[in-house]
Amino acid sequence: MSQLNRVAIVLIVIAMTAAPALAAGKTWYGRDSDGDRYRFDYSGGGSWDGTFTSGGKSDTVTYKEVTRTRSYVEIRIEGNADSGVRLYDDKLQFWSKRAGRWVEVCKGRWTD
Repeated sequence: MSQLNRVAIVLIVIAMTAAPALAAGKTWYGRDSDGDRYRFDYSGGGSWDGTFTSGGKSDTVTYKEVTRTRSYVEIRIEGNADSGVRLYDDKLQFWSKRAGRWVEVCKGRWTD
């Protein structure tokens, strides 16, 4: 194996481990102090399905991925700049227009 091939393999491995788990079929799940559940399923192509369950009733909304960093994945409802959601390894944040900042909603984790 040439030196160039070794370098390419190392770079690929680093890139794969640096970002949060994002392969198709990955899920982020959390629950807040009131027992409300938040689930985000990555369906591929930058699309996410966010399901919110409260009081036994569920609602699912489609989101589009807008940013991916080492720390989080940011998604939004297409066409709605104020619908920001950030999925971290251990927490969920929503953009609060009123507060003008990101607000932690609950603790959670990646599953699958």
